[in-house]
Amino acid sequence: MPYIFRKATTNDTHKIASIHTTNWQSIHLNSPHFLNCLVEQDRYNYWLKALSCPQPDQKLMIVAVQIESNQVVGFAGFRVSGDSFWVESLHVDSDYRGAALGSNMFKRGLKWGISRFAINKAYVTCWHNNHIASYYYHYKLNAKYVYHTHNESFNALHNTFEVIYEWDNLNKLLEHLDEIIISKMSKL
Repeated sequence: MPYIFRKATTNDTHKIASIHTTNWQSIHLNSPHFLNCLVEQDRYNYWLKALSCPQPDQKLMIVAVQIESNQVVGFAGFRVSGDSFWVESLHVDSDYRGAALGSNMFKRGLKWGISRFAINKAYVTCWHNNHIASYYYHYKLNAKYVYHTHNESFNALHNTFEVIYEWDNLNKLLEHLDEIIISKMSKL
């Protein structure tokens, strides 16, 4: 199935919130009230605000759209802080995983950061119990574990923490992303 990648707009907010919620529900099984009742509205409000008031010099939000259905099937959010590039979110609908959509969005975001800013490191945070993301960042993309931290905004609602990974060679990271994309595309 062919896909396009474009900047996200406020029209994408409902689908972004839905994908984000579904992915969180698959890894945060210890907080059913928060996940079942509050998280989708919380994520909708968060992404609506982020997309309504973008900071174009410092933030970028990308969506992956399946061409046939014109449906958003993944999204990624990036920001630059000083000389550091941060992956704030990277989510793909579970029905569309395995097509290198996350790697494609990551690569596009990283190239945006490199072309516009003097960045020399990249970082990502993910929940400690998100084993798929941790495996992808640490083993597939050779990220270094930096440390973990409690996320104050969610810690009261569920007992979890975020793991922070780092890359200090951005050219090598781009090579790893290309390898994954080429490998996945040759299997489709």
